[in-house]
Amino acid sequence: MGEFFDPYGIPTANTAAGTTTTTSFLPLTTAWSAPSICTTVFLGGDWWNINDPQYGLWVDPGVLCLPPAATTWWDQTWASNSLTTWSLGPVVCPQAYSTVMTSMQDTSTFIACCPSQYEFLGVSPRGSVGQCQSSVTPGQTVTVVTLLAGATVWVTITSVLTTTSHINGIPVNGWNFAALTTPSTTSTSTTAPSATSTSTTAPSATSTSTTAPSQTSASATSSSITPASQTNQSSTGTSDAVQPHSNSQRNFEIGIGVAVGAVAMAVVGFGMWYFLRKASRRQNRPHDSPPHLAINAFDRSPYKPRRSYVDKSLPVQEIHGSVGAHELEEPPWARELSSEERVYEMDGYRRWGE
Repeated sequence: MGEFFDPYGIPTANTAAGTTTTTSFLPLTTAWSAPSICTTVFLGGDWWNINDPQYGLWVDPGVLCLPPAATTWWDQTWASNSLTTWSLGPVVCPQAYSTVMTSMQDTSTFIACCPSQYEFLGVSPRGSVGQCQSSVTPGQTVTVVTLLAGATVWVTITSVLTTTSHINGIPVNGWNFAALTTPSTTSTSTTAPSATSTSTTAPSATSTSTTAPSQTSASATSSSITPASQTNQSSTGTSDAVQPHSNSQRNFEIGIGVAVGAVAMAVVGFGMWYFLRKASRRQNRPHDSPPHLAINAFDRSPYKPRRSYVDKSLPVQEIHGSVGAHELEEPPWARELSSEERVYEMDGYRRWGE
């Protein structure tokens, strides 16, 4: 009976003679700090150990060289209860210890710890030394607590070594397991806007979607989208779906609106300028009155017009040669010059309108 030792696997139960041993795990989750006497005083006779839990059991009950869980694990070889096997897990190496080996077994990890600066010689069963070892050389002074032959009291001996001796460090071995958590399912439902479709024959029906769970490590989260109302459509029916505008389409529509507004403002401004300009020209235009001519050149003629019209916009001209008959424009009355009258020639220095 007892535990089959498997340094690279989880302890297994042994069944014999109708009895079954149960493996229980003792947690060791903090780095234990041992008193200095556990490393400066060696325990043993033919073999010397440091950090031996039996120092607190046999020599000084007030001294704990290993944490209580590791002490129970190490001393179970001498325990009377053989139906329970103790293992450490989860485990953290004590202070002044180092992790010397790790081994994966399925989702669990086996960890072996030795005192720092001690050589790792391979995994040993709990309660057996030889996994972690160091040595002392001749000339060193050592203090050993031992039980002499035939004695019932432990004695302390201090001596100087004359030969090389080996020191065993008590190991701490255990397991770290993958997190065992119960998967929790969180359902999140989102209500979509109602979609209305036109149909001539089929009545409206409400449909629901199924939930597709999505697992992430220890917890799974599922989400479902349930339409508020969805009307089935016939083969001849059409469905109008409102799709949200994308940012690019919205920017394009904004640009079109700005351009149309700018063009409209330009057209209105041009129209106002055109009508104001036309009105200004109409105000500055001269009245439609007959031109005022000055025919003062005929001051030596017996036939002088009774009215003179002055039009200063006409160019200055000289008349050469004979003058024929003319009709006066814009009469209040018209006169015709007789061809029998004497023709007068205008002097060159005379100008119209003078």
